[in-house]
Amino acid sequence: MGMLYNETPQSENLVKKSILIVEDQFVEAHDLQLILEKANYEVLGIARSVDQALEKLQTQTPDLVFLDIMLKGDKNGIDLAHILKNRNIGFIFISANSSKLILNEAKITCPYGFIIKPFREQDILTTLEIAFYRQQYSLESQLKHQFQLKNNITDLINSNLNLEDGLISFAKIIQTFISFDYLEAGFTDTEQYSNIGVIRKNIEEYQLVPVAKLSKIAEISSRELDETYKKSQIDLHPAIYSRESLINNFQVSPIKGIIAHNFGIKS
Repeated sequence: MGMLYNETPQSENLVKKSILIVEDQFVEAHDLQLILEKANYEVLGIARSVDQALEKLQTQTPDLVFLDIMLKGDKNGIDLAHILKNRNIGFIFISANSSKLILNEAKITCPYGFIIKPFREQDILTTLEIAFYRQQYSLESQLKHQFQLKNNITDLINSNLNLEDGLISFAKIIQTFISFDYLEAGFTDTEQYSNIGVIRKNIEEYQLVPVAKLSKIAEISSRELDETYKKSQIDLHPAIYSRESLINNFQVSPIKGIIAHNFGIKS
């Protein structure tokens, strides 16, 4: 059986991949738009700043974002990249600056590509092809990891382990997917601090930190821990803190400050 393939980046009978351009230079943004539309990609629009991009993202979710690092305004492309990463939107950096400092800052955000200006059409299309391949692979990999995590937790729930051993086993399962130094389990609808912490000593060794042990390490009475916990704001949804924002969060959640100080926890 023979098969024919369209050698353009996207076949006409497939749904077009959508792309948002975030670029404050008119000529470069226009050139990029022409290249993408010629290759049968759908350009959702051009944003000149981070704020404009965020406005567009309120009503549209692109498959990928072309993102200039140096943008006008108080926020740059790297600031937007962190937001895109948290929303699971892939992006490719475009920059006239390829200094080591810029590259190091960009790498942290895990872009799907990095193109140096002035760009060529072939550079754009090749980088896009690789980016969408990586995106598809990462989504498949993520689904496999989620399936494995679900199975591991189900097996743990069905086991006959006691609370302490169960927490250690849970910590080992989670560590495979989310690297951590300290984990805490407990209930949010209680005024008494009864959580149990798990501190990771090394890749295989974990140590339980019940309230009595934390009280001894921190040299704070259980009663004081209860009072501190009552005054603390508890995150009810997943949150990511930078170093500065974590320190600021200690003001509204002092129980976190006690834990971070005594176990050397940093963001």
